[in-house]
Formats: sequence, C-alpha cells, structure tokens
Amino acid sequence: MAGVGGKGSGKGRTKPCCAWCSEKRDLKYCLAVDHQKKDFCSEMCLHDYKTAFLKVTCTFCECEITKNPVVITEPSIKDFCSQQCLQKHNAKELSSQLDKQKSKQSSGFQFQYEITGVFDWDVYLKECNATAAPAEWFKQNTVPPKNEFRIGMKLEAFDPRNTTSTCIATVVGMQGPVLRLRLDGGDNKNDFWRLVDSSDIHPIGHCEKNGGMLQPPLGFRMNASSWPMFLLKTLNGADIAPSSIFMKEPDSPPRNLFEVGVKLEAVDRKNPHLICPATIGAVKDDMIFITFDGWRGAFDYWCYYDARDIFPVGWCKASGHPLQLPGNKAGSSGKYKIKVQVSLPNTVPPPPPVSKPPSPGSQTPSSSTRSRSNGVSSNMEKTHAQPLQQAVSPSSTVLENESIASNIDCKPPSPSTTKVLVTEPDTSSVSKTSPSGD
Repeated sequence: MAGVGGKGSGKGRTKPCCAWCSEKRDLKYCLAVDHQKKDFCSEMCLHDYKTAFLKVTCTFCECEITKNPVVITEPSIKDFCSQQCLQKHNAKELSSQLDKQKSKQSSGFQFQYEITGVFDWDVYLKECNATAAPAEWFKQNTVPPKNEFRIGMKLEAFDPRNTTSTCIATVVGMQGPVLRLRLDGGDNKNDFWRLVDSSDIHPIGHCEKNGGMLQPPLGFRMNASSWPMFLLKTLNGADIAPSSIFMKEPDSPPRNLFEVGVKLEAVDRKNPHLICPATIGAVKDDMIFITFDGWRGAFDYWCYYDARDIFPVGWCKASGHPLQLPGNKAGSSGKYKIKVQVSLPNTVPPPPPVSKPPSPGSQTPSSSTRSRSNGVSSNMEKTHAQPLQQAVSPSSTVLENESIASNIDCKPPSPSTTKVLVTEPDTSSVSKTSPSGD
C-alpha cells in the first residue's frame, strides 16, 4: 500500500507528522479512513494504526482478529489469528516453493538444495546410520509441559544480563512451551526465551515472599528514582500470570550419560528462537559438545549435560515448537533428499571452566551470522558455558563410520529468515498503551 510520500515542503510549511508515531519524517505510506487521508512514515506504523483502529483479518483463514494477532514482517507484513494459521500459511508457502523448484528441475535447471516443510527423524537417523540419545539423559519432562500463558501476561524473571536481579517481565511471544520475555522498563533488543517449566521464572510476588526486592532491568530507560512509581503503574490493572500455570523444573539426571555421535535437538544459542538437529561431538566430565548438523562449526558450543537448551529427538514435534532443517541438504537420494553427513570436528575446542555460575541466568546476548533474530539474542534457558569461537574446519571426523563422514563442499543455505513477532505492549514505558488488546 505504498505510495504517497510527504505533503509538500514549501517555505513556511511545517513538515507533516506520521499519523501513528507523530514523528516528522518522510511519509511514504497512506491510508484512506472515513474519506480522509492519513499518512505514515513506515509500513509498521501503518500496520499498527490499522491494528488499533480498523478491523484486521487473518491472512490465512480470513477471519476477523479480535485478540493480539501473530504478525510476520518479512517479506511483507501479514497478520494471523493464531500460530496454527501462521504454520499452515508457512507450509503452503513451502509447498509452493517446492513445486516451483520441481518445475525448474524438470526443465533441466539443477538445484543444489530442496526445501521441504517436513522432517522425519526416523528416516534421517536411518540415512545417517545414527541413534537418538534416550530421553532420560536430558533434564526435560518426559511429556513436554503444557503452555497456558497468554501474550501480555506479566511475571517475575531473572535479568539474563544481570542474574542477581529479579525483574518484571512480559510475555511477548510463544513457540510451543517456550516463552519470549521482555523485561519491563527495557527495550525490545534484549528479549530472551524461557521454558514454562524453567526455574528462572516465577509468579508476581515470589521475590518479595522470599525476602527479595524487584529491581529495574539493566539498561532501565528511565531515571532510577522513578522505578518504584514505574513498578506500581506497570502492575496496576495488568494481566498477572496465575501461579497455577507455572511448572516445576524437572530434576537433573544423576550423571552425564551422553556418548559421542548420538543425535538430539538443541537450541542455537546465537539465534535462540531456533531449535535444530544436532550431534554430540565430544564428552568431557559433566560437559558435552553440541555440533549442529550441516553447519561448519560457528554455532557449536559446550554445555553441561543437564542444560535446558538440549532436548531428546522428537521433542519439537511433541511440543509444537518448530524444528529447523539441517543446514546441508545436498543429497541425491533419500526420501527427503537430506543426506546430511555429520561433520564432527577433528579438533574440538577445549571446554570452559568446569564450575557452574552461582546464580541462575544465561549468557550475554551475542550477534547472529546465520539468520536475523529480530532483537532476540539471549539463551532460552540457563547457559552454563559461553559460546565458543568458530571451530576448526571439520574436514575430517572423529568417528569411524563412513556414513557420518564430512560432506561440506556445498555452502549450506540459511534457515528461514521470516521474522515472527506479536503485537505486544510497549514495556519500556507506562505512558504508552498497546495498539490492540484482548
């Protein structure tokens, strides 16, 4: 809905303002409302205005959206009434891309990669001649926990950048049983992810009940003296998450049972909204080295065997969380053409110090080179070890099996870069309100 830019800039005229953010910028988008023209500086401002004041329909099912919509921003802004409609839309888009690829291949054009929306662990394990790590080796509930949180709910959480502080956080997104959280009083560039059964999150009042005090987040955007009043206002009339929907964190396995070569699902700590197929590349004492299938090593890391960032095979499917395809899908055979060869490095970087940090939390957010994370840069769960620098070239493997030999001649494609966000309240200030509500 692009089009009209600006209203003229002759002498004596005041530069026009965006109808949503009121900033005096170049107005590149316009909208006719009640026979009046309203101008906007960006597609996002136009979208937020429509969400706040006009009827918004789901892109997939075309039903009117009455609650907080699920929004994607790339390649263009689209609204969905639920995660289910978003997933169906993505599956339809993937199917369309696959049909186009097959059409081009039939005309003689050779494609290096094939995109599919389905990943079958049974087929994959058979093709890789590998085994899955048993579920009892993980610090995860046998059945993925139920997520009864809602977008906009408030709770208490440790500040991932200052783990001695307990702060107020707002749920601004969800993927299966994983919550995307934003600390009230901070910006949207330090969002982080936590499982609903994490010991890092608690209902409002837990900190005070245990003799603590709620603190402003690191980078609090107001004067420190205004924190008590900010806290009072941000909780007044807020949607407080009930204590009944918080889950108890599972117990740790008695010891490290992991073995080199077994498969699992693991969080990409540089893009913590992604969970990917991975392989155990090394084991040392209580630590394991996670290597991501089909990638060259820049995303691999050491972690403790009871880290909450690792899951048994099939966890994503059972929980409803998306599972990324392996990075290198350049195979010529197999049901899904994902003849991914595991590239375990010949020289594994040494693990970090064995001692665990005394306080809960996660690593300092790091930048991404694999896919854009839309400001989401902190680990899903406790990060016992800092991410390592890029591993050495995995041109040879530490396993004897030829089916897991190196196969990295082809540059792997990036995972889907579609940004998924939810129209959420601005938690940095109490003066602004959400453009949409329940």
